Amino acid sequence: AGMLYEEENEADLKDKREYHVTKPFESFITHNRPRLGCRVLVQQNFSKILPALIHDITDWCVDTRIKAANLLYHLVLYCEDHITMSMELLSNGLYSASQDDEKQVVYQVSRVAELVGKFVEPSVYCKLITKRLELVYNSTSKQIHGTLLILTSYIKGAIPQQIKDELTNITTIIEKTDICSSVDNACQMQLLALFDAIISKEVDEISCVGCSLFKMILSVIALACNNQVKTEVENQIINLSKTLHLESRFELFKIYGDRIMESLVKSSAEWSSQSSDCYTYVSLLSQAGPSLFYLLDKAIPIFIQCCDVTKDAEMRQRFFTLMAQLVLNPLTEDVVKKFQVHIDSIIKDAILPNCIWKAGRVAAAVRSVAMSFLWALLQSVLRGNELKKAFNESQMQIISCLDDHNETTRLVTIKVLLKILRVSKGEFVVPQLHAIYPEFLKRLDDASDSVRIVASKAISAYFECLPEDYDRHLFKYHLEYLYKTLLIHMDDRNEIIQKAILGCLKIGACKHPLLLKQLVDDVVLKHRTKQYCEELLHHCEELNKTFSNEPNNMA
Repeated sequence: AGMLYEEENEADLKDKREYHVTKPFESFITHNRPRLGCRVLVQQNFSKILPALIHDITDWCVDTRIKAANLLYHLVLYCEDHITMSMELLSNGLYSASQDDEKQVVYQVSRVAELVGKFVEPSVYCKLITKRLELVYNSTSKQIHGTLLILTSYIKGAIPQQIKDELTNITTIIEKTDICSSVDNACQMQLLALFDAIISKEVDEISCVGCSLFKMILSVIALACNNQVKTEVENQIINLSKTLHLESRFELFKIYGDRIMESLVKSSAEWSSQSSDCYTYVSLLSQAGPSLFYLLDKAIPIFIQCCDVTKDAEMRQRFFTLMAQLVLNPLTEDVVKKFQVHIDSIIKDAILPNCIWKAGRVAAAVRSVAMSFLWALLQSVLRGNELKKAFNESQMQIISCLDDHNETTRLVTIKVLLKILRVSKGEFVVPQLHAIYPEFLKRLDDASDSVRIVASKAISAYFECLPEDYDRHLFKYHLEYLYKTLLIHMDDRNEIIQKAILGCLKIGACKHPLLLKQLVDDVVLKHRTKQYCEELLHHCEELNKTFSNEPNNMA
């Protein structure tokens, strides 16, 4: 047919043959190009056929839709850049067909869009599809997925030198419309396919949108529906770093992290738990690895601001959990120092205000994660003088959490106090220690055995913190109260508690062994397990022998 048309219209086609101008897409054609007669014949009739074809591509009959999509592919293949005049109608047809439940239709439509991306100037279809993205971002996931599928195919087919100027507009509109915050699995996978299409372009073409692209990838990983999405996102980060000729994926955080964080600072005052920038922040820090050092100067003030008690409780929980995970990971000395610079603000402005008692389960959950973050800081960041200073400034607020109705909060709080006593041994003054131990004794009556066991360890640490020159005569009644209370709990039904209290009394016996021996003698016949009393008596006698050899030591 093409040959016959060329013979019949030889005069009309003569100029096309003799004065042919090579078009940009011609050097990118990978298929066998149809002969000139076929192309001209289709080009002349394409606009007449297209409306009916677009109608059939959305027909109720599956076979009709499949055949229409297949025919459309071949017509576009022949029509080449002459489809530009019909782009609006063609685009609308592609958007509709891309939502088809029949996979074969969607496959053919994506092939058509790829040809369109090759034949048509990117400025034409990008203008149309950016309008479409602005319209559908609040629509159904199916519509968003279909539009992203067509955009992905456009970019796959696009000539790198031509698409370069449009990539900025494309990434900007996707960021602006919050499409990256979709939690639909199909949309997330299609977004990643879109990023892959952009990354596959040459380095010079994507370097201008590297930061935007990286930020969007972070948004997707924060909302990843399953492990498949997470794995694909990690691959995209690696691919992006390779395309930009970086040494590792963490170089992306070093290069773009500060710019992204700068943009997050501007919007952080308005965040809620559902804000897309909030998710980006979480992903940026959790994925940064060794590059975390370069982000903390801006990240910590955002964290403090978003943990204000007036902010969304769910967001505060997320941020405390994030920071706890970060500080529990192996940290370099430089990162630790960065945290230490901000430690006063973190404790005073973020942790302590969230430990204040408020009614409700949500408030209880926030108190629990805030205290857990303090515990994480004690494990890795707070050291020596910083630890003692932090405790002096927050002592009453921390101790108040021992009475929380949430078991986790009570358990973590007493672990915090235990850690502080052990690390700062010898740095506490006696009045300060006397103010703490009654709270530990109250926890021995806790409903949770876990809390009671840790409380016994805390009392042991308390005894160890008492100075060597502790005046046991002046403070005899403190010791007597402690010993009596502990002896009551040594008669507990739970053998684990009994042993824990026995160990605690053995440590505390050295402060006044004679007094403890007298008190044990008073209760030994009342205890259900006399073995522990006898063991304690023997221990006191050994201590008394030691003290009797030292002048001025015995009462």
